[in-house]
Amino acid sequence: MVASFVKKRLKGGLFGQRKLESVSERTANLDVIVLRNVLNAAIDDGHLRDLPRIKLLKEAPTPKRRLLTPAEFASLIKAAKTRCKNNGAQLADYLFFLAFSGVREQEALRIRWRDVDFEHERITIGTDGLSKNRESRIVEFNPKLRAHLIHMKRNRAPDCAWLFPSPRRGPRDEHARSFRESLKIARKAADLEWVGFHDLRHYFCSICVMAGIDFMTIAAWAGHKDGGILIGKVYGHLLDEHRQRAAKRVTFE
Repeated sequence: MVASFVKKRLKGGLFGQRKLESVSERTANLDVIVLRNVLNAAIDDGHLRDLPRIKLLKEAPTPKRRLLTPAEFASLIKAAKTRCKNNGAQLADYLFFLAFSGVREQEALRIRWRDVDFEHERITIGTDGLSKNRESRIVEFNPKLRAHLIHMKRNRAPDCAWLFPSPRRGPRDEHARSFRESLKIARKAADLEWVGFHDLRHYFCSICVMAGIDFMTIAAWAGHKDGGILIGKVYGHLLDEHRQRAAKRVTFE
């Protein structure tokens, strides 16, 4: 039954009364792993004696993610400021913040000014308990992030506790819900329609790797719990390329 479902999951189409979207081998394997966990719990509770043999599929190699360049990022910021008439300045502030901090899209929207510690030069992410792993984390200021937060504080709305207040909040103190529609306008104008908010998180991580920051520190800033394993897997090639370029600058003359 499981093997039959996996085959249909890969191809898509009808499964009983359900219409299934076709998925990759990796997604099907994740489904099977979740099922194994459920069945293991059933064994622990005495409902099953044995775990059925469910073979994982061979996965295709993960394609290398395209990374935003500094020039492309500058083009996106310019488009945000010039093409988004209603909230271009706020969208630009938001894009800068994501790129300089590596914070996730929804995490950034929920940050309050009380979470920003200018004295110790750090910002606390996830104080509301709604971050991906339900834990808060600290992101120390880098020079760009510090300068940007000072700029934002200078221009902040005095009646709002949020870094990114809702433009429709009226007398209520609410944060913005989304900048997605505005991003669509900006990225189309910049001819960067493949860019999403998560690409700015990757932009931050890639810049950190090429700056020589150790993977464990980057992982802590990004909120990864694996000690830098994923950072090394995704961005390790950037460090190699950076070292190769650096080696070419070494001279013994």
